[in-house]
Amino acid sequence: MIESFGGSRGSEFFIMDFLQKMPAQALDPSGAEEALCEDIRKFTNSQVCAIVLHDEHGKISKVTLTPPDSHEFLTGDLLEKMIYVSVGTSSIKVWNIPEKKGVFNEIGISADIFNILSMPLYSGSTRIGTLLIVNITIDANSISLDPLFQTMDMIGKIIGLVLKNAYFYQETQEQLKLSKFMAEIGQILASSASSLAGLLQNSAEAIVSHLGVSVARIWVMDETGNTLELQASAGLYKNIDGDQSRITVGKDTMGIIASDSMPHITNPAQTDPLINCTDWVKRDGIIAFEEYPLIAEGRVTGVLAIFSKNILTKFTIDSIATVSNSIAVAIKNKQVEKMRIQAKEEALTDKEEADRVKEVALTDKEEADRVKEVALTDKEEADRVKEVALTDKEVADRVKEAALTAKEVADRVKEAALTAKEVADRVKEAALIAKEEADRVKEAALTAKEEADRVKEAALIAKEEADRVKEEALIAKKEADRVKEAALIAKE
Repeated sequence: MIESFGGSRGSEFFIMDFLQKMPAQALDPSGAEEALCEDIRKFTNSQVCAIVLHDEHGKISKVTLTPPDSHEFLTGDLLEKMIYVSVGTSSIKVWNIPEKKGVFNEIGISADIFNILSMPLYSGSTRIGTLLIVNITIDANSISLDPLFQTMDMIGKIIGLVLKNAYFYQETQEQLKLSKFMAEIGQILASSASSLAGLLQNSAEAIVSHLGVSVARIWVMDETGNTLELQASAGLYKNIDGDQSRITVGKDTMGIIASDSMPHITNPAQTDPLINCTDWVKRDGIIAFEEYPLIAEGRVTGVLAIFSKNILTKFTIDSIATVSNSIAVAIKNKQVEKMRIQAKEEALTDKEEADRVKEVALTDKEEADRVKEVALTDKEEADRVKEVALTDKEVADRVKEAALTAKEVADRVKEAALTAKEVADRVKEAALIAKEEADRVKEAALTAKEEADRVKEAALIAKEEADRVKEEALIAKKEADRVKEAALIAKE
């Protein structure tokens, strides 16, 4: 009971027990807070005890409640109001109804709450939070609360020391853990054997494994720079083919992060207006949410998003920021490597095409050389035919000349025949005149006649021979013309 605080052996035992638990509690901040709350709640016979960690302005970073099912009784909104009222106090304060009814009404405290003890918690000279004890059972015969204040003041100093040491130990252990995490991420990102999707999936799984976050997802900017493509997802959700698989830049939470190139970090993820998937966030107890644009050489290459059930420390936030830079560079390097491979393949394809074109060109050149050779052969043949035609023309000219000579001979024979006929006529006339002489020389005349007939026959034969020579000359001329025409065709 309250009247025994400060002087009873129960109070001494409580403080001694409190001190004995300090070494173990100094290794586990969350466990220490829960144990301290429960011990204080039982010692003060109160309904609810809460350790609220906040900065000097009252911004809450963590709340530990006992019993655990007190969240509905002491909501987050009500806690914020209580911290708002108590943050300005530097010592223990107690609000009672009806004494402090005005304050209760001002901040809208439920009628189920009839008293509140508020005690600031310090680490050295820095305020780190507030201890709230709600609905303390106070004995009706109690005259003063000074014993309670004295005991709680002593406990408050111990709590600040315990939490300071616990969080220092936690940060040291977390730093070691994060060092291992960064080393593993470095090994993953340095691997040249993995594909980009494999590299990012391994990175997301390492984030979940080492940092204890619930979900880690990585989107990569496509080649157009207009769409984010989900490449990796680890933790509670491993599917990369859902509604979030493709996100337009400038739309949705991830698209806005990529468009603005600014990170977004929030602990009240369930009430953050940028979170458009509050159903599963509330269902899975997500309280921290971080999104980082992955930027390499001034260009957004993707977005890294992390959901956690625990508030992330500064070490974790800084490490994730560092990892984001490393992942962005890795994405850039993989994309450059892909472009280099594509360029090499295209170059090989171009070389193969060039070799094929060269081979076709060589084949065409060989064919052109062959056609040229055939053309030269044809020209030589044409020249030979032309030469033959010229020779045939010379022969034809000689035949024609021979034919002309034969014609002249025939003409002379014809002329001779005409002369012979005249002679015959003169002979006949002489014969008539000299019939008498003819009788005497009848025999000679008959002989002469026979001779004349023979000459006439010879003349006829000569005429026929001249006609035949003329006909042959015409044939030779036609043949010469045909040869000349053939030569002209061959030349063309």
